[in-house]
Amino acid sequence: MVLLFGGLPIYHQRLIKAVLKFYGIESEFLPEPDYDAFLIGRKYCSRGFCNPAYFTIGNLIKFLMEKKKKGEDISKYVYITVGACGPCRFGMYVEEYKKALKLAGFENFKIAILDQDNGYKIEGIEIKKPFSFIWDLGKAIMIGDILRSLRYKLISYKKNEVSKDEIENVIEKIITSYEKTLSTNPQLLSIFKTAIKTRKYIKKIPLDFNKKLPKVMVIGEFWASTTESYGNYKVHEYLLENNVDVKPEYITNWLTYQFFIKRKEKKIRNEATFKSILIMFLLEHAIYLIFETLRKIYFSIPDPLQKQSELYKLALPYYDPLVVGGEGHLEVAKHIWAAKHGIDLVISLKPFGCMPSTQSDAINYKVSKDYKTLFLSVETSGDGEVNVKNRISMKLFEAKKKFKEKLKAS
Repeated sequence: MVLLFGGLPIYHQRLIKAVLKFYGIESEFLPEPDYDAFLIGRKYCSRGFCNPAYFTIGNLIKFLMEKKKKGEDISKYVYITVGACGPCRFGMYVEEYKKALKLAGFENFKIAILDQDNGYKIEGIEIKKPFSFIWDLGKAIMIGDILRSLRYKLISYKKNEVSKDEIENVIEKIITSYEKTLSTNPQLLSIFKTAIKTRKYIKKIPLDFNKKLPKVMVIGEFWASTTESYGNYKVHEYLLENNVDVKPEYITNWLTYQFFIKRKEKKIRNEATFKSILIMFLLEHAIYLIFETLRKIYFSIPDPLQKQSELYKLALPYYDPLVVGGEGHLEVAKHIWAAKHGIDLVISLKPFGCMPSTQSDAINYKVSKDYKTLFLSVETSGDGEVNVKNRISMKLFEAKKKFKEKLKAS
């Protein structure tokens, strides 16, 4: 059996594959979805779904078609996806996967569900030491976030004589080291040793942190804001090309949010025991500690991880944090956080017609007025790239102009 997965940035997928190898699970991850994957998804899926569904399902079907064309055995694969519910079409993805696969001629293809509501158990797959397994996957996600932010910072603040290829080569050396560590010994001590060993590569790159660059923060719906594929028109790369300091959405933020909000919900509903509250509190704060330690090892170059307690307080005047679904209060809270931390432009990415993000947008325009921020909401639909990038370009022009005025005044 080969576990097949996808939907995350490539760094994260490579590191997750390394953890799976440590647990004796053979795996393969899907490539970044492209426009062809979107068209395949739209062909076989129901109308009215959001583009993450079209991209992810289309990418899976495209992968299977290519394997079948080469005469390879696809019965060995089991695709893993996340189960969920709430006011989002995401809860319907699993049934849509099955329907689309049937229409594409892969009716008997197996799908396993990583169930969020029942302790992240994988349906049909036995995992020894499930807590350690999930914890090690969490560490892979943290490292992926750190390396992603590190790459953006190195590209933005490199001196002119340094090429982008040199940065890519450095990051490749670092991620290869982590792949080896996570596949053989994913303990924290080994991870920290790898971080210390690989930071020497950073020292070789001439950087100029005195360079004044506008700061652009990307937030929004989980998939649309974290993917680096055509699913959001490669927005992060587009921003890097426009010479700004790009602050990406951390997947780790979603992990800490899960622990924080479940703790709050259980307290209010009187469903919590002291032990369960303590465990969630300790796990959340262990993530902060690990993330910050890794960040400091890399000379504090990657952006810090926001604290959920701070985001909760920031959102309260505008959004009830206990109204969950989608990103909950996070989009509103991060916008306010950005206003308080000198971010010059906030871009919110979401799929066309995403209900939770549309709700957040309505509040974010009020936040923008109150805090005098530059805020741009972008709906992605799988096409319309030129229109989206034109809108971003115009807002970037405004942000850069405002940034120059801020520099003159300081």
